[in-house]
Amino acid sequence: MEFLDSLVLPQSKEHIQLLHFMSMIVMFLFIPFLGLLIGGTTLSVFFRKKGTNTKEQIYFRFAREIIELIAVNKKAGLFLGIVPILTLLLIYSQLLHNLKMASTAYLLIALFFIVPGVILVYTYRYSFQFSSLFSKLTLKNSEDEIKEEFESVSENSEAVSKKSGLWSLILLITGSYFFTGAITLAAFPNEWAASKSILHIFISSSIFIKWLYFIGSSFALTGGYILFAYFYWEGGKENLGEDYAALIKESALKVTIWGSLSIPVFVMLHVIALPVSSLSTTGFIFTFIGLLFVFAVYHFVYDMIKRVHLKFAGWTFMTLLFAVVVLIISDQMAINSGTKEHSLLLATNYDALIQAEATADGAEVLSGADIFNLRCAACHKFDQKMVGPPYNETLPKYEGDIKGLIKYINNPVKVNPEYPSMPAQGLKPKEARAVSEYILEEYKKY
Repeated sequence: MEFLDSLVLPQSKEHIQLLHFMSMIVMFLFIPFLGLLIGGTTLSVFFRKKGTNTKEQIYFRFAREIIELIAVNKKAGLFLGIVPILTLLLIYSQLLHNLKMASTAYLLIALFFIVPGVILVYTYRYSFQFSSLFSKLTLKNSEDEIKEEFESVSENSEAVSKKSGLWSLILLITGSYFFTGAITLAAFPNEWAASKSILHIFISSSIFIKWLYFIGSSFALTGGYILFAYFYWEGGKENLGEDYAALIKESALKVTIWGSLSIPVFVMLHVIALPVSSLSTTGFIFTFIGLLFVFAVYHFVYDMIKRVHLKFAGWTFMTLLFAVVVLIISDQMAINSGTKEHSLLLATNYDALIQAEATADGAEVLSGADIFNLRCAACHKFDQKMVGPPYNETLPKYEGDIKGLIKYINNPVKVNPEYPSMPAQGLKPKEARAVSEYILEEYKKY
């Protein structure tokens, strides 16, 4: 991963927060789109095979229209399927720089599967269209040579369509597993050391549970989107025919309800598995809100099945989309908490670099108060718990022992298991003494 390390720039605390926010925005776009590609391609391949077995054109039609709905156009594939995974790879390279865990490696592997997978989805879409067109054309009173060429092109188009559909599905599912593993791992500090072996991603129950949640939500979104596109958007599609409308309704409702039913199960298993360091009140709140949206979907789907109507087709998809977005925020809260200590270290190193550059340029040496505000205030207060313990609890043992405090600041050792380890500050001897004197002097005022 040396080539990614060469792209990393020092980041301040504010920049790190911005990167977390950017990654969340990118996931809002990427995760639903990837889920729709996987769910839609799966259904399309399934109904195409069913059409081949039964010789019923209604299944071929549904298979073709599903992939046309999901793979809207090539620009969507580029900006929602390829650019986001590249962006996330760069963001995580920054956020997890020098951290001994495999998230960026998993993201890179996911990239190599997802990019060709997206390309093959669009290959499948357009070759399916050509295959359908050729099946409707016949050549009469034409030269035998032209007929043979026509039949050859038709057969090749059919073969390309079948193979590209299957291989796109294999690549996207594999890529989604590595992508899910990369994102999940960031919230599980207890698995970072083990993740250095590629085998870990295949034996980690936390990663597998999160991937099952992703697959379940993918099918739920796909079913909801089919209902939305056929029966709600712009008043719904006309001239579907009774049999075809019944096939769409039955298939979409089944996929939506079964996918939705899996979401709370895997979300709760994921939350239970999270280490204490990754839990937060905000995360619990967003998880609860996301599950409320999912339960609302149950109500909409049940009402549509029970009363034989589709007036909630639009609400079902939009509610599922909101549920996925809110649960993405919950995941981001867990990642923020899990990597808090490392983010603090990155911000501290940035501050040290800025201070070193200022000193090298002949700037005035910072005072103890300046160093405290720059390095310490983000994690410590004298009378309140923050990232670190309040000084009122820790400083009594250093009264009259400034050398002991200086030694600890230069080489911190974890004392209280309730708080994360304090990173080394990289201070010069004069700076360490100045900030120690300032802290002990201020401590007397409380």
